[in-house]
Amino acid sequence: MYDVSIIGAGVVGSAIARELSKYNLSVALIEKESDVSTGASKANTGIVHGGYVAKAGTLKGELCIQGNAVYKKLNEELNFGYKNTGGLVLAFDDEDEKTLDKIYQNALEVGQAEEEIEIIYGDQIKEIEPHVSDQAQAAFYCKTIGVTSPYEFTTALAENAVNNGVDLKLESEVINIENNNDYFEIETVKEKFKSRFVVNAAGIYADKIAEMLDVFELKKKLDS
Repeated sequence: MYDVSIIGAGVVGSAIARELSKYNLSVALIEKESDVSTGASKANTGIVHGGYVAKAGTLKGELCIQGNAVYKKLNEELNFGYKNTGGLVLAFDDEDEKTLDKIYQNALEVGQAEEEIEIIYGDQIKEIEPHVSDQAQAAFYCKTIGVTSPYEFTTALAENAVNNGVDLKLESEVINIENNNDYFEIETVKEKFKSRFVVNAAGIYADKIAEMLDVFELKKKLDS
């Protein structure tokens, strides 16, 4: 029996597996495809967003700031390729500038440090990006934005988790999950096994896994 089984070996599932591999736990990372990072994780932009992108006062906003801050250390540990490029949000008219002011204020409220962000104009914009349109009249400049290779990042996380003892089960689509109160019995196209806990990190298939776990029925009961 596993202590934890994580369904989905994208960036989220692989990151969870790596973190849990630091502890004295038996962990399974289950993926229906033949490799990790073959779904949404492979296809995203690879932009490491600054904290300003999420609304202040939300969990997403809090985690976006924290997540951005760990990339440099993660890359030092796993060498997946990360570059802190900074990023610009451009304004082309007065209405756009008002939007930049809102973005700036939200960035401060969500926890972005003042020295990490600023509103810049004219030649300042050209110094950072010489090929930007001459029609750009202002820009919100966030110095903490970066870029990475999403599939290399995910692969590095998964490889490190496996090196630490996590069982990676590829080509193992989950077809059924039974809740036996004390444990879950997970059935894949290859095998059946037991797990004390299940983590649903199945990306665009998360709803299917949730249905197997009767999450929606449980929510109805809790809401009634």
